[in-house]
Amino acid sequence: MPVKYHDDGEDTLGPTIATLSLGSPSSMMFRCKKKYSDRKVDRKECLRVLLNHGDMVVMHGIDIHKFYEHKVVPAGLRRFALTSRNIIIDRVKAEEQEDAKSKGTLPLHAQEFEYDGN
Repeated sequence: MPVKYHDDGEDTLGPTIATLSLGSPSSMMFRCKKKYSDRKVDRKECLRVLLNHGDMVVMHGIDIHKFYEHKVVPAGLRRFALTSRNIIIDRVKAEEQEDAKSKGTLPLHAQEFEYDGN
């Protein structure tokens, strides 16, 4: 299912977002946000990136989220995206900070996890 145009410029997130694309190939398209585009020009995509299994996209800097929005359209049936973001805890509402901290903490028994390589 395609991910519609959006930005990742939430004020509680740091300036870097990294996404690992797995599964079906997909296209990631960028376009200028309406409020920053020339009204005479249709807001067509200005950049298209082909993502294959194992490709990583790193978006760094607040301007990419301020001026542009992006969407992802898979070419196949199964695409997974593993996304990593830095949450700036001081910007999270005080009543939500404990919940955010607990969700970002490794389980106490994480050292017991095993991977056999198969």
